[in-house]
Amino acid sequence: MAGKSKKTFEQWMQKGKQSMAHEDFEQAARAFSQAIKLKPEEAEGHYGRSHAYFEMGEFDRALCDLDRTLALDPGHAYAYLDRGSIRFAQRNLEAAFKDFDQAVKLAPLETEALVDRGMVRSLLGELEPAVQDYNRALELNTDFTRVYFYRGEAYLDLGKPDLAMKDFDRAIELHPEYADAYCSRAEIHAARDNFSRALRDLENSLKANPQYPDAYLLRGQIHLSTLQPDLALEDLNRALELNPDLALAYFYRASALMAKGKSEQALNDLDRAIAMEPEQGVCYLVRGLVYEMRGDSRKAEADWKKALELEPELKGISPAEFLRTSHLKLIK
Repeated sequence: MAGKSKKTFEQWMQKGKQSMAHEDFEQAARAFSQAIKLKPEEAEGHYGRSHAYFEMGEFDRALCDLDRTLALDPGHAYAYLDRGSIRFAQRNLEAAFKDFDQAVKLAPLETEALVDRGMVRSLLGELEPAVQDYNRALELNTDFTRVYFYRGEAYLDLGKPDLAMKDFDRAIELHPEYADAYCSRAEIHAARDNFSRALRDLENSLKANPQYPDAYLLRGQIHLSTLQPDLALEDLNRALELNPDLALAYFYRASALMAKGKSEQALNDLDRAIAMEPEQGVCYLVRGLVYEMRGDSRKAEADWKKALELEPELKGISPAEFLRTSHLKLIK
């Protein structure tokens, strides 16, 4: 009886790719491992297995395979791109930037590499270079929807809301259910006191994504600015149900609770906001006001002192007046 024929490297690679297409990632990893046994110095075997490990959530093993891929093939642009994506997800921004930068150098027409490098640059505060990356990506693909959103966010951070508005408009034109773009455009409308337009955009944002905490947060801020604390509390409670780590929601909910005369609950929320974001001077400023309302002048003075240490520009501002006028102009 004839022996069973052995698969070749190419056949194992094909088996791995087929398993990936069928989302059988464990089988794919096994197939790529068999290919690697046959040709351990072939980069594509390691690269293929890195995809399987990535989909399985085994990021360290994926990184090892990508490192090996690049050791065997230093010109593998997509291995740099994939390694950068894992490092980005791990918040290792400096390392991610180096990988994306190398991917762009090796594949200058690859829009994804430009976009990813732009995203890292934005997070590192390099906003103008980020915009340049987004511009180049849009030159290569004028209908790359999310790049308009990313560039709009960069323009917002650069203090260029008119340019940001144009990009959000274009993103929504290309993708009418783009929840993030509606929410960011609503932010611009709200900052201009055009609350009706802001609320319409937030309605569309939540229609597209009913589980979007940032939209509830912004709508809660608007309700505070229009002196509707009950509606604000509904939205801020919902934001915190969806994302209990949203420090700003605790801050604004404390403001709404103060408007309702619930100083103890407001104090609890401000304590949580400060524990999560201890460098935000405005949180101490408002907590000091709560302490003053509760008759604890010593703690109030200590908080106001801390607020000025963190944000000297708050000097001369009445905490009560600040609370009344700053619901949409605090911290993002």
